[in-house]
Amino acid sequence: MPPAYPYPHVSALKRSSIASERPYTHIHKHPLTTFDNSFNSPDSSMDSLSNFQHYSYYDENLPAKQKYSNDSFAVSEAQLYNSCYTSPYPLYALDWSLSGKDPSTAKIALSSYRDGSTNKLEILYGHQTPNVNKNTDSSTSANTNTNSKTSTKANFNEDTNQNLNRSKNEISNADVDYKFSKAYEQSVKYPITKLQWDPSMSSSSCSPQLLAATSECLRIYEITDNNELLEKSALTNSKILDMNQLPPMTSFDWNRYDPHYLLTCSIDTTCTAWNLVKETFVAKSQLIAHDSEVYDVKYISGDTNVFASCSSDGSVRLFDLRNLEQSTIIYENTDSTSKLLSSPTNTNGRSLLRLSTSNYNANQIAVIEQDSNTISVLDVRNVGTPVYRLSHHSAPVNSISWHPTRNQLLSGSDDCQVFIYDFHKGSVVDNYKQTNKSLLPSYRFQTDLEVNYVCWNPTGDWVGINNGKHFQACKV
Repeated sequence: MPPAYPYPHVSALKRSSIASERPYTHIHKHPLTTFDNSFNSPDSSMDSLSNFQHYSYYDENLPAKQKYSNDSFAVSEAQLYNSCYTSPYPLYALDWSLSGKDPSTAKIALSSYRDGSTNKLEILYGHQTPNVNKNTDSSTSANTNTNSKTSTKANFNEDTNQNLNRSKNEISNADVDYKFSKAYEQSVKYPITKLQWDPSMSSSSCSPQLLAATSECLRIYEITDNNELLEKSALTNSKILDMNQLPPMTSFDWNRYDPHYLLTCSIDTTCTAWNLVKETFVAKSQLIAHDSEVYDVKYISGDTNVFASCSSDGSVRLFDLRNLEQSTIIYENTDSTSKLLSSPTNTNGRSLLRLSTSNYNANQIAVIEQDSNTISVLDVRNVGTPVYRLSHHSAPVNSISWHPTRNQLLSGSDDCQVFIYDFHKGSVVDNYKQTNKSLLPSYRFQTDLEVNYVCWNPTGDWVGINNGKHFQACKV
């Protein structure tokens, strides 16, 4: 009998609600601090969140369970949307690429998350089609949609009072929808912690169609000219020969600017830099990066040597592959109120689960904590204190991603909502010496199940969302 998936802190990466396929029930109320109530950016046309009906106050000193709880609300019935694919399996990891340079095509990689059973890797092909339900008159369309069971277009609403009070079922004015079809499916033994297409695929139609995935090792898949999905390599830098006993890799990052380089991180406290040259995949270097499990790693935008990592020890660190003897701790989560939720190896604060480095401003790094509704935006020029603390989700945040070219941050949470924060609408971002600022979300999308993963498409005009068994594409 094969051993159970060797994640000592698997609940930190994702709770069992995915595996059980049950929705997170404590939803719909969004916590507001007194600071959020008074905050109203002069550069934004948005009203304060306190004016939104679906927001409510909470006592910042309440325990997390009381803070997020709202038993008076029930999960609504799942809604039928266009640009949606329903999998037979509960979905977690996700990545979106183009088929060559054509922005109207999509290549989507999805993976399931089930404890103690075989998992699946799915690849979808998508193409844009005209939206036959496009509105020409908003009032007519709203009345029509009330009596119609036609699927509706999923796209983001700008977060103003007028838009938030619109019917959720209103048909979109977008010109196109995506039609998705499953092209490949492959069984994998353990849950995949991250998926990423070769970054060069979106800029060249001649590049090999490569897909990387991490679980107990780093796997490289290729879609061949014969339209077959083949496992090209299974890479590990561990001395353990038994694949069932390998320390799991929790995440990785494929360098956008030089796809020959890739970073992985593992629960064995290490980060490994890989050199993917032609048919040879070798470990370039390995370092002990943290005092405990490393949960995520990302290259700094535009660089092939400098990268950031976050860990169960509650810290974010910067490394340079040219000088691995030194590192910079740019943030340590030492909130004394978080000690009860910390791991045995982190006695000072919550584990830091995921981070995302900005493609617009190389100084910015966003990070999320375990069991927290707060996103911290760091600036490497201001070590120690977040420049922004975004606490507008009402349940733990599971996934964050920066826009490919703009200063916008995407987030998905167990509160069944997806937010986009536009930092151009807030205070001046370059004023990094001001700390712990807040910023209201500019756009939102409501789902019917907890959001497990979010990503942008390469051109940044669509967003991919995994919730329950559904992959949803949303026009921004």
